[in-house]
Formats: sequence, C-alpha cells, structure tokens
Amino acid sequence: MSACKAGRQGDVAAIPSLVAMLGDDSKTKLIACWSDGRWSPALQTFKHPSPGEQAAIALASLGRQAFEPLSQQLDSSKQALNDTEPTVSAKAAWAISEIED
Repeated sequence: MSACKAGRQGDVAAIPSLVAMLGDDSKTKLIACWSDGRWSPALQTFKHPSPGEQAAIALASLGRQAFEPLSQQLDSSKQALNDTEPTVSAKAAWAISEIED
C-alpha cells in the first residue's frame, strides 16, 4: 500500500525506498491501485502481486524523476551477481520503459 500511496501522491521523496523495494518478491494480495492507466502489455509479465512489482509501477508513475535512480539500479545490478538481481533488473527496466517524456 505504501508504494501505491507514494505513486498516487507523486511523492518523489519516496523514490529511494521504492527502488529498495524492487527486490521484494514476496507474494501479496492484489492491490487494485494501478488497474487503470496507460501501462504497456509488458505489465502482464509480472508473475504475482508483490511489493517489488507495486514499487516498479509507482516508480514508473513518478516519471522522469525516477529515471536516474532506476538507471543506477540497473548499473549496480549488472555488477552484482546474486539471485535477486534479475528480478530487480527486470522491474527497473520495465519502469524505465514506461517513463514518458
């Protein structure tokens, strides 16, 4: 719910926390916060509702201000080799692809 709230309110101060949440793949119940909008079909590749997925959508909704932190996350994911990095990279790349402007 915190990711949903941050995205809806345009809370750019939450960007570092949202980026940190990208790796949280624990299953949660579906939150209908993002059921509307202009998301690409790639959103359907998300496997199950999770805090990381909600954070990715919130970051995408924050627009250009989230671009640099997401890019930095992709760079650091390339350098680290652990089990959560592919998930983080995929979510960060999706969020970047959704940012307009």
